[in-house]
Amino acid sequence: MHIKRYTLFSGILLLALGVFIYINDSSDYTAHFGEAPLTAPIALLAMVPALIIFLVSFSHIAFHSASAFFARSALEKDLKTLKKLVINALLGQTSALSLKRPQLAAIGRVLSDSRLKPRSGEEKTGDSELDAILDLLAKLEKGETAELGDLKLVKNSPVWAEYQLIKMKGDPKVSEELLNAAEAGSEVYFKALETYATYGDKKRFLRQDTKLNAKSALNLLSRYRAPIQSVEFETGEIIDLIGRASFGERDFIALARIMKEQMSPDALLELFAQLKNTFEAAQSAWLYINIELERIDDTREILESGASDEYLAFKSYFALKEAGLSPNLDSLIDRTL
Repeated sequence: MHIKRYTLFSGILLLALGVFIYINDSSDYTAHFGEAPLTAPIALLAMVPALIIFLVSFSHIAFHSASAFFARSALEKDLKTLKKLVINALLGQTSALSLKRPQLAAIGRVLSDSRLKPRSGEEKTGDSELDAILDLLAKLEKGETAELGDLKLVKNSPVWAEYQLIKMKGDPKVSEELLNAAEAGSEVYFKALETYATYGDKKRFLRQDTKLNAKSALNLLSRYRAPIQSVEFETGEIIDLIGRASFGERDFIALARIMKEQMSPDALLELFAQLKNTFEAAQSAWLYINIELERIDDTREILESGASDEYLAFKSYFALKEAGLSPNLDSLIDRTL
């Protein structure tokens, strides 16, 4: 029974009891408390025990009602916190939220350090906020973007990064925001850097505190004297970029394929001569450039002086040529490297 109704009905009952007694006996009674007499109608004095019982029962009910109210409020707060934890886990965002109820505390600790990945975003939960997040995740899974609406993604969270990477496909300049927000050297950072390299300022790449990978360096170097977004490089700058990007054999070959279209023969030979003297992994690219420039005798001399299991693509190329065939050097290199 609600405490307001209980109070109302008890008041009516006490009043009815007092009226009933007063109608049947309206006389007064004098009670003595020490030397102080108290005179009052019998009807009023008869109501005192009932009033005491009412006050005791009212206190009891009020105490349990208050306890139930605070417990319900605490549970509602925990349920709201639980929803926030689920949202953060769906978005891959960490939080310092915790659940107060002992029965839920362990669940809260697990959720606060977890990432939830729904199997499908098609099913609806009935909660508009959760449904919006599930819809966003389903679209990101398909490589699509969606309007965020009131949804705020924390920078550096996995979903924020995924959202920005998809946006970057349509707008390369999103890469600048990603570069400023992502941790240097992370997967997201390098993906953003690779896109930024196709249009951005080379000064950023020449800074020693900029972490580079081979793909971003190649994207930047491919702009050397290009018709669009052209960039000029000194030989020392190219060597510095390559060293910091840790080029492998395949990367040097990719660089050779880029530069052979954009440099004069003399400049090309000079660059790759310095590269092969500086980086062991550039030897195959040096051979490739020599063949492209038809420096056949020099190339054969290098191949003959090498070990039997070295430069197999180039040895196969010459063997096929001697057999009267027309081999494709690029295809042979791609198959053997």
